[in-house]
Amino acid sequence: VYGLSSHTTKIAGKGTMKAVGVEVYWDNACTSPITSIDWGSSIEPGSKITNVIYMKNTGNVPVTLSLSTNNWSPSSASSKIKLNWDYADQSVNAGQIVKVTLTLSVSSSISITSFKFDIAITARG
Repeated sequence: VYGLSSHTTKIAGKGTMKAVGVEVYWDNACTSPITSIDWGSSIEPGSKITNVIYMKNTGNVPVTLSLSTNNWSPSSASSKIKLNWDYADQSVNAGQIVKVTLTLSVSSSISITSFKFDIAITARG
């Protein structure tokens, strides 16, 4: 008799943070800058992972922020993994700190074991 096992492949993922015109931190006191996000090594297909970050406008004019991802490895991961945030295009005044939740959504049909990508947050004013 052969048994069937339900084996789910775990995925490991990382993102490198690149901020332009804004600084990004782990804490609301803006003392712990973010250079990368380790999404973990036991991500399950079909799951969502969230991270709270704080963005500070270090310029002297109000800005709005945009989020993009690039340099995916493997490149096929970009169609199976999406990064979104709850920032709603509000104006961020000079010196203001905004709390944002990043949500990484992984497709249930993904078939890779690891990924990495660059996260770009850009201020425009």
